[in-house]
Amino acid sequence: MTSLSKKLGLVSIVIGCLLNILVFAYLTSSMIAMILLGIIGIVLSILSLFLKYEKKWISLLGLGLNLIPLLYFALLFVASG
Repeated sequence: MTSLSKKLGLVSIVIGCLLNILVFAYLTSSMIAMILLGIIGIVLSILSLFLKYEKKWISLLGLGLNLIPLLYFALLFVASG
């Protein structure tokens, strides 16, 4: 089980890094795809947190990386009125 949790955490970190690059470098214009990718990364990191694994920092890092673009989109949505 620990290897599955570690793999899920690493996949969520990779998704978070790719999502941050796509969002903040303006490489794509499909906002729905980026939001769905962020939600998938968050779900994977939360799933990794609930599995029995000693090193929770991998999952927390993935969760943080995936929350940054979603909070950015939420801020843009609220600011646009």
